[in-house]
Amino acid sequence: MRGRLKLVLLAGFAAGGCASLPAGLTPTSAEHACRAVLDPPADGSDPWFRLGNALAEAGDYDAAERAYRESLRRRPDPRTRHNLALVQLQLGLTGLQAAAAALPADDPARVASRAYLHELRQTLP
Repeated sequence: MRGRLKLVLLAGFAAGGCASLPAGLTPTSAEHACRAVLDPPADGSDPWFRLGNALAEAGDYDAAERAYRESLRRRPDPRTRHNLALVQLQLGLTGLQAAAAALPADDPARVASRAYLHELRQTLP
């Protein structure tokens, strides 16, 4: 949980340019973590893309989606579109799982969702 909180804080740093550090983080570690996400890398990759990857790996799909969208706003990139789509799929699956838990097994919406997901799996590369 602590690592995820730091990643969420990094998302805030990204928006604010790392101008201020929150209490509880030493300037050295916070600055290092912030720079790891926001400093322009030698390979020219987008820091918003890398932030989205870090947030997605931490399971914060909402924040990852926002980071990927910011990356795409700045520069269209097929890798970013790909990762955004994966995050959106995860968000959709999470929503379907929550809804399915509240619906009876024979509910028409749940049955239709199962059929749609089966069809979707058949079309994936």
